[in-house]
Amino acid sequence: MNLKTRRILYTAFTVLFFLAAPPLVLYTAGFRYDFKYNRVVETGSMVVKSLPSEASIYIDSVQSSEPTPTIINTILPGEINLLVSLSGHHSWEKKIDIKPRVTSFEERIKLFSISEPIQILNQSINEYWWNKNFDKLAYVTEDGELRLLNILNQKDTLVANVTEKPLTIFSWSPHTDEILIGRSVDDTTEYVIVDANAFDRITPLSINSTDIVRDIAWDPRSKSTLLGITKTESLVRFNYLINTTRTISEGPILKYLATNNKILMIQETLKNNLVLAWLNPSDDTTIHIIPEIIPTKFGYFLETHNQQIAIANTQTNSMTIIDPALKAPLRNESIINIPRAQDYHWSKYGNELIYSDGFGIYNNLFTTPISIVPNQKQTNLVTRYSKPITSLAVTDDNQHVFYTVDNNLLVREVHRTVDPKSTTLLENVSDIKQLNFVGTYDILTYLDGDNMLTVLPLSLEETRSFPFSSQ
Repeated sequence: MNLKTRRILYTAFTVLFFLAAPPLVLYTAGFRYDFKYNRVVETGSMVVKSLPSEASIYIDSVQSSEPTPTIINTILPGEINLLVSLSGHHSWEKKIDIKPRVTSFEERIKLFSISEPIQILNQSINEYWWNKNFDKLAYVTEDGELRLLNILNQKDTLVANVTEKPLTIFSWSPHTDEILIGRSVDDTTEYVIVDANAFDRITPLSINSTDIVRDIAWDPRSKSTLLGITKTESLVRFNYLINTTRTISEGPILKYLATNNKILMIQETLKNNLVLAWLNPSDDTTIHIIPEIIPTKFGYFLETHNQQIAIANTQTNSMTIIDPALKAPLRNESIINIPRAQDYHWSKYGNELIYSDGFGIYNNLFTTPISIVPNQKQTNLVTRYSKPITSLAVTDDNQHVFYTVDNNLLVREVHRTVDPKSTTLLENVSDIKQLNFVGTYDILTYLDGDNMLTVLPLSLEETRSFPFSSQ
């Protein structure tokens, strides 16, 4: 090769280098040419994770080369349509705004299985109750039998007949697999405690001798004690193992709720006024009055899983929340009033409330303790319909809410702030009642229009080892 040829090649490669280097550098730095706007732009990225994983990812109908979980780089800025799909599952879709040099995160994508409802009993029932471990299910048949289904071994046992002696109280213990049962007999009520692991262990309660007549409940702080209201309207603690009674607060007590750290009460004064009060179970000698809220006979307490007090009103379908730890007048500023509230679901740690007003679903976030900054709440509309919402259930992590509208069972993400979409799990299902989410099995349980106890699996993985079978 002569000198002239080498010079020509050298010059050509030099020119090619200077022409190609800038685009290569820009490409490496994350820049792309946007043909829509005819300009070079900085790109964004997105992390996509799903449960189950190995789901296909589509961006504006173009499939990504990698399934979930993955990170997708060099996405042109602007609004994109993200679709995540997996065989045997309902697809997930959302519009996302991609910003230059910003990574978007979609890490809580839940893909629900396409499943058929399973009827787990061969007869209609009126009501059912799960125990705390979700391995036992008590129910009352339309024939008036109280029965218990052991989910693990599928043994179905008759507990009591409640036809001639109607059931007045049914309550699982928060501590053990014991059941408190009350049945009406003439003008009185007979109470027994049944051990669901050994049905020969039946403990009749001599509550009548202690004058306890209503609102009997388990003591959340003790396995062997119950709480109740006496004939004199006093609140007492009753130890059913040694048959002793101790007065907690003199009456008249209209309503109460015992939690691990408070006993809440609606009391009547000598002037027939109602007051909201509470006391510490460890020190029941001091009763604390909250004058900022005037309760009514239609009020009842809700378990909030935190220090706040919540009272619902059955007459107005409203809820009032207050922080008793605050001193006046700051406590008055902490009052939160929620009108037309129904079907409440508090989170495990009390930092979130999900509820319906009959047509809409809302989540109320308490991001800052009220005792620090009063009234720091964020109420967000999750969804709203022109037709009534008839049932509501929430996942254990409060990420998804299940509900029924116009004979359809749907699920929606609670915290999605952009382009919220619902997924229809079942169509043409009428009169769903007592809808419950059971995280242990990743299922929904409910009574259908024929009052048959029904299970809807939400995960194909759990279905393979499904603990239920048709009876």
